[in-house]
Amino acid sequence: MNVVAIVCNVFVGLWLAPFLIRSMGVAAYGLVPLAMVFSEYVSIVAQSFNASVNRNLTVSFRQGRVREAVGIFNSSFAVLVALGVVQVIGAVFLAVHLESFVSVPDGLASDACWLFVFTAIGFTVSLISSVFSVSMYSSNRLDLMRMADVLRILTRVGLIVGLFSFGGASLAAVGVANLVASVVVLGFNLFHWKRLTPELVVDFGAVNRPAIKLLWGMGGWMLVNQVGFLLLARVDLWAVNKYLGPDEGGRYALVLQWVLLVRVMAASVTGLFGPVITMYYANNDLTKIRDAVFGGGRALCLALAVPLGMMCGFSADLLAAWVGDEFRDTGGLLALQLAPLVFSLSTLPFMAVKTAFNRVRVPGMVTCALGLLNVGLVVWIATMTEYGVIGVACVGVVVLLAKNLGFQVMYCCSVMDAGSGYYRLLLPGGVVFASVWLGASFVSSMLGGLSLLQLIVAVMVVGGIGWLLVSRLIFQGAYGAWLHEVMPGRVRRLFSKC
Repeated sequence: MNVVAIVCNVFVGLWLAPFLIRSMGVAAYGLVPLAMVFSEYVSIVAQSFNASVNRNLTVSFRQGRVREAVGIFNSSFAVLVALGVVQVIGAVFLAVHLESFVSVPDGLASDACWLFVFTAIGFTVSLISSVFSVSMYSSNRLDLMRMADVLRILTRVGLIVGLFSFGGASLAAVGVANLVASVVVLGFNLFHWKRLTPELVVDFGAVNRPAIKLLWGMGGWMLVNQVGFLLLARVDLWAVNKYLGPDEGGRYALVLQWVLLVRVMAASVTGLFGPVITMYYANNDLTKIRDAVFGGGRALCLALAVPLGMMCGFSADLLAAWVGDEFRDTGGLLALQLAPLVFSLSTLPFMAVKTAFNRVRVPGMVTCALGLLNVGLVVWIATMTEYGVIGVACVGVVVLLAKNLGFQVMYCCSVMDAGSGYYRLLLPGGVVFASVWLGASFVSSMLGGLSLLQLIVAVMVVGGIGWLLVSRLIFQGAYGAWLHEVMPGRVRRLFSKC
C-alpha cells in the first residue's frame, strides 16, 4: 500500500496542476497551494499535538498502561475539537480580509474567499480525524494510514473533475473537493479506530490535566518546531505572490509542486521509521535506532540521487512537456529548488529520533529562529532587491539546508551518542546525483531541447545508467549490509540483478 500511495501522489501531482492551469489560468492556480499554506499555519498546533499523542500513546500501549492511553486519547480529542473551532473562526477572518494578505487576480476575489474557507474547514475536519488515526499508528498499521492517503487523493481529484465538468471551473470547487475528501477520510479513520483499538472510547470524563500537561510538554515544543518549518518552507510562496504578483506566484507554485511531490514520496517511505524507532526506544535498543537512522538516511540519499539528478538536468524540457513551452524558462528555478533535496531529505529519519527521545525543545527553538531569519531575508529580497524569484528561492534553500543537514543531523547524533560519521555516508549519493545531473544536462544541451518522446528515451537511458551506479553502491559498507538485511527479498533481488 505504501507503493500505491506513492504512485497515486506522483500521478495526481503530475496531472492535476496542468489540468487546473488549463481550466483557470496560472495566476488563479497559484492561489490553490497558497490556500493550503494558510490552513497549514492554523493547523500546525494540532499536528504538533498529534506527534506527542502518537509517541506517548504508543509507549503506553506497548508498556501495558491502557488506562493511561485512554486518558491521553480523550484529552487529545478534547483539545483538537477546541482547536478546530478556533481554526474556523480564523478562516472566516482571513476570507473577509483576504486581499490584505495575498494578491488576488482581478475578478476572482469572491471565488478565492470560498476556496480559503472550504479548504480551512477541510483542514479542521482533518485535524479532528487525525486523533482517530492514532489507532493505526500505535498498532503499526501504516498500510492503513497510506490507504487513507490514497482515499483522500482519489476523492479530491474525482470531485474536482466532476465539479469542473458539471458546474464549470472555479476556485470554490477546489475548496469543496478539499472539504469532502477530509470528511471521507474521517469516516475511514473512525471505522478502523473502533476495529483496531476497542479499548479507546470517547469519554470526556477521562480527560485529565496530567495527560494534557504530558502532551503539551512535548507538543508545545513540537508546535514551535512546526511553526519554524513552515516559515522556512512555505513563506516564499506567499512572498512571491504578495510582492511579485499573482502571475509570478503561479509560476513559483508550479515549481513548488515538484518539490512537494518529491517531499511526499520521501515522507511516504520515511514515515515507516516513526513507529519502528519509537518501539526501539521503548525497548531501549539504541544500537538499532542508530542503524535505522544512519542506514535509512544513506539509502534515501542514494534512492533520491537518480530521479533528482534527472529532474535537474532535464528541468526545462520537463516543464515544457508538462505544461507547455512558455514555461521552459522556469527550468533554472526548478533545478535550484530540487538540487538540495538529495541531501536535505536524507535527514528525514532523524526527525523520528527527536520525537522518540522527547528531545524537541532545542530543535524547536533553533528551527523557529531560522524560520524568522528566513522570513526577514525573503521579504527583503522580494521588496528591496532585483533578484526576484531566484533570490527568494536561494535564501530558502540555504537556510533550509543549514537547518536540516547542519543542525538537525549534529543534534540528533549527539542525542544518540553516535558521533558525526553520517556525512561520509552521503558521499556516494552525492556522486551519483552529480553524475546523473551532468549527464542529463549534456544530453539536453546537445539536442537543443527535447520533445516528449526524446525526453522519455533520454530519461530511460540516463536513469538506467544511474540506477546501475546505485545498485553497485547501495549494499556497500556496514550500513549497506544493514539495508541488505532489512530490505524485502523481492526488492533485494531486483537490485542484485542490476
